[in-house]
Amino acid sequence: LKRQQLKDDVEAANNRIKAFDETNAELIAQAEQEKLDIARDTPFKAAYDRFLEELRVYRDQLPEQLMAGLNDAARDLYNAFNRNDRNEDKLSALHLPLAGDGKIEICFRGNPDARVDALHVLSEGHVRCLGLAILMAKAKSISCPVIVFDDAINAIDHDHRGGIREAIFESDQFA
Repeated sequence: LKRQQLKDDVEAANNRIKAFDETNAELIAQAEQEKLDIARDTPFKAAYDRFLEELRVYRDQLPEQLMAGLNDAARDLYNAFNRNDRNEDKLSALHLPLAGDGKIEICFRGNPDARVDALHVLSEGHVRCLGLAILMAKAKSISCPVIVFDDAINAIDHDHRGGIREAIFESDQFA
């Protein structure tokens, strides 16, 4: 009797499994197809992950590549714009930031070992001269054929505007 009861229970369980398989045949087929899709796509995902890492490395190095050589060129242009300033007030070094939250640091010829935040120590006119020097150095580095000024020198005094004009039009830098 117990043996028969167990046989009946096993048969009922098998019938329930069979009914489940029949009812969910489409879902089971989809799950099997998904396994095949995952196996097929795994190499693509690995390649994408490697590519994404390469992009991140490139992104992290990009600011340094874009700023390469601009420090000295922008410094020289700034000093040319400010040609009539005292020598100790001209820049001995310019350190442009490599990240968005970095500061533009400068060293004056009068104290070349002291780095200071340019935006804290320069006047509005000198900040504009520095910004213009950076933009002009970048334009020159990428061989930009045309530069359009739109109110770029509004807050700059007459003497410094003369330095800008001379640096752009009378020197060989922008021939």
